[in-house]
Amino acid sequence: MLGWLNELTIEDIKELVSSQVFERGESYFRQGMVLDIRESGDTLRARVKGSGDEVYSVQIKESNGRILATCTCPYDGVCKHVITTLLYATKQQEIKPSSHGAFSEKLESYINNLDISSLKEMLMDFLKRYPEEAEALEMMILAKNDEAEAKKFLRNLLSKTFSRGFVEYRRVYEYVRELEGLIVYGRYLSRVSPELSAWFFEEIYKRSIRRYDQIDDSDGTYALFVDTIGYEWGRVLEKIENLDGEKIAGKILKFILDDKYGLSEELLKDIYPALGKKGAGKLQNWLRECYEKELKALKSNQKSVSLDFHKYKYQLKKLSLLMKNLDEYVRLCMDFPLPNDYFDAVKELKRAGRIEEAYRIVCQGEESCKTLELSLLKIKLMKELGHPDTSKYALELFKRAPLLNVYEIYISTIPDEDKEKAKQETIEWLIENRKIPNVVDILLVEKKTETLLELYNKYPEAFRELSYKTLESIAALFENIAPIETADIYYNLALEVLQRAQTRYYHHAIRYLKKAKSNLLKAERADLWDNLKEEIIAKHRRKTTFMRMFHRSIQSGEK
Repeated sequence: MLGWLNELTIEDIKELVSSQVFERGESYFRQGMVLDIRESGDTLRARVKGSGDEVYSVQIKESNGRILATCTCPYDGVCKHVITTLLYATKQQEIKPSSHGAFSEKLESYINNLDISSLKEMLMDFLKRYPEEAEALEMMILAKNDEAEAKKFLRNLLSKTFSRGFVEYRRVYEYVRELEGLIVYGRYLSRVSPELSAWFFEEIYKRSIRRYDQIDDSDGTYALFVDTIGYEWGRVLEKIENLDGEKIAGKILKFILDDKYGLSEELLKDIYPALGKKGAGKLQNWLRECYEKELKALKSNQKSVSLDFHKYKYQLKKLSLLMKNLDEYVRLCMDFPLPNDYFDAVKELKRAGRIEEAYRIVCQGEESCKTLELSLLKIKLMKELGHPDTSKYALELFKRAPLLNVYEIYISTIPDEDKEKAKQETIEWLIENRKIPNVVDILLVEKKTETLLELYNKYPEAFRELSYKTLESIAALFENIAPIETADIYYNLALEVLQRAQTRYYHHAIRYLKKAKSNLLKAERADLWDNLKEEIIAKHRRKTTFMRMFHRSIQSGEK
């Protein structure tokens, strides 16, 4: 399993979305809506069934502690399909999934007991609600009666669908939704003519790949569609009699080699086992030829690093791993290395237990790229090797980049008996150098409330620049020991929200003001609350919607 998934908790997943979206995702998880799920490099990919017959493609990865996700559904943001996938992937113990298959059995039993007229009525009602399904069903009937005419219609449909010019980023999702309608046709066709369906999916796949350079696919929505088409194509090919895995692999590989198109990681994984030694060698030779041509041009300064260079190098690396040739993989990584190449080489060498070699490579990468991520990786390897300078190097890195994750690694290199002293010295150094946001992160983790309170009273303005989430965490710590400071934090958070002047955020301001009032009354400082209340009314009386909410929620019950 991907490392970041091991550390993901149900609370982390809940924080990604509103409670309503989480509940819908949880419901989908219970119903068993995840059709298939797999790891692809550092990315989690899944196909999730929607409320109708729609199947959505989900792609999730982690970057610098943040979950990045895309889904082909219409929802703008992290959707229920992403939540369903994360719950499935992390196998949360708090939620017990029910059997979606049991529901399907009940539905099948119900349909079998319907008389013909009720069944016809139900079908007609369904087709009226979903006209695209009706058109696909009409195509299925046409293919059964006149395959030549059906093929002619499908060619016209493909020409029309793929005739659009350049598609900008904002229109990609809309365009992919249009293309996904073709999948419905292909699935219906597979019921009467798998051969025609296979031909149709092959045509979609070819045309989709040829349009790659005309799509601004910044978030990978179009790439997910192409992967889905490859999956559907392979699934239909499996249905065709006497077409075994090796022939399927050969057919797809022939298309790739003849037309010189890129090979997605999904297809590479899917077809490799059936290629055999000869087929894999043929694929490797072709990829190496393309890669070396790009590399030669790059080294002779004829052009900058191109997308083709990345593509061929990435595919060659993946193929080397599939062929269990780690030395070839590392050699490729170090041939004109980019930052990700160092990470990839180190990861695979560590997995193989070749730690010293991994350490040499990460040192080489740190010298040439000087990225924080490589420096962090170097500390971890130094610790694993028992390097005598681990703590010294970790402290030097922390003073260059005083971030929480660097601090945690530094402290982990200190012997247990010296840990508390090292923590105190580090906090003092941060305060002395006025690195307030950094020291706040550490004090929150260490739960040093008294020190945090002293810092807040000494540098209140510096705290104003912290994030909402951090300030809420600080207020939660202060609540039992410093109600006035807690009220001050919540009041300033409310002011920040009101400065946005957007009605949809007003409920947050009300929530903060309620907490400010509660803490001041607890401190028996009703006079301070009266002052703040008058200030709010004076400054924001023109915000009529907010003032209605304020009087109803905050002042109700006050005399």
